[in-house]
Amino acid sequence: MAKDLSALVQNLASRLKEIDSVEAPMLEAKWILQSGRLDIEEILARRKRREPLSKILQSRGFWAYDFKVTKDTLDPRADSETLIDAVLRHFPEKEASLKVLDLGTGTGCLLLTVLKEYPQAFGIGTDKSLDALKVALENAVSLEVSSRSFFTLCDWFEKDWVQRLENLEISFGLSEGKAAKEADFVSSEKAESSKVTAADLKNESVFSNGQDSSCKKSVLISGEGAFFPADIIISNPPYIPTRDIEGLQEEVRDYDPLLSLDGGKDGLACYRRLAETIRPLLKTSGRIFFEIGQGQEEQVASLMRQNGFALEAAYKDLGGITRCLVFRLAG
Repeated sequence: MAKDLSALVQNLASRLKEIDSVEAPMLEAKWILQSGRLDIEEILARRKRREPLSKILQSRGFWAYDFKVTKDTLDPRADSETLIDAVLRHFPEKEASLKVLDLGTGTGCLLLTVLKEYPQAFGIGTDKSLDALKVALENAVSLEVSSRSFFTLCDWFEKDWVQRLENLEISFGLSEGKAAKEADFVSSEKAESSKVTAADLKNESVFSNGQDSSCKKSVLISGEGAFFPADIIISNPPYIPTRDIEGLQEEVRDYDPLLSLDGGKDGLACYRRLAETIRPLLKTSGRIFFEIGQGQEEQVASLMRQNGFALEAAYKDLGGITRCLVFRLAG
C-alpha cells in the first residue's frame, strides 16, 4: 500500500515538474493526493494556467492552521506570519482578555490565528467584500472561534466609517455548533445603499436567518456591549502601487482579488487613510500591527507619526525584508 502511494506521488510529481510555474512538485503532489480530489487532469490543466494550487484546492496553511481560500480572498502567505509573531512578542500573556480589530480580514487568517493563540480574546474582522466575509466566517466556525469573532462590512474611505464601527452593537457567544446555521447578518449602510438584502445573504453553509436589512448597523454572530477601544489593531492592507499590478506574477495578478492588492498610485493610500482615522479605535495602551510592502517602512512610519503615533518596533520576514511595523500612541 505504501509503495503504491509512493508511486502515485512520484508519478504526479513528475507531471507537475513539467509545469514551469510549479516550484515544489513533490509537495504539491502530496497536497493534491491528500485532498482526496479525483479530477487530477483538471487540476493539472488549471496549474498550467498558473492558478495557485491553494485556489484550486480552496485551502491554504497559515501559522498552525488551515484556512479556506477562494477567488474572493487574498491567499494567506508566510510573510504575514511575521505579524502574528510580533503580536506574541508584544502581548506575552496568553490568557489576557484582549480585544482585537482586524482591518481587511479576507480569509480571517490574522484575526482567527490571534484568537486561537489567545483563548480569552475576542475580535472583529472588517472587509469591503461581502464574499470575503462569508469565507472568514466559515474559517471561524472551522477553527472553533466563531463564538469569539464578529465580522462586518466596512469601507475605510467612507466618511464616518470609524463612528459606524464604534456604534455597532456587538455580542459574542454563539455556540460553535450553531454559528454557521444561526448567524444573523444585518446590512450596514454601505450594504443597504448597494441594495444588499437578507435574501441576498442567505446561504445554507454560511448565512441564514438574515433579518431587517434597513437597520443601521451590522451584526454577524449577534451580540451586545461596547467593544472599542481595542487592544490590538492588525491589518494587511493593499500596498502595491497601481502601476506595479500588471507586472506581478500571474498567480497573484490573475487569481488574487484586485481589491486586496491595489494600494493606489503610490501604494500608500490605505495607510494614509488609516493613519488619519483609526486613533479613536485604539486603547491608550494598545498597539497597531501593519504589514507593509518592501521599502515602505519610512513612508508608513512618517504617515503614522504625522497623525500622533510612534513607531515602536519593526520586524523582518524570513526573507530578511521588513514586513511588520508596530505602532503605539505617541506621548
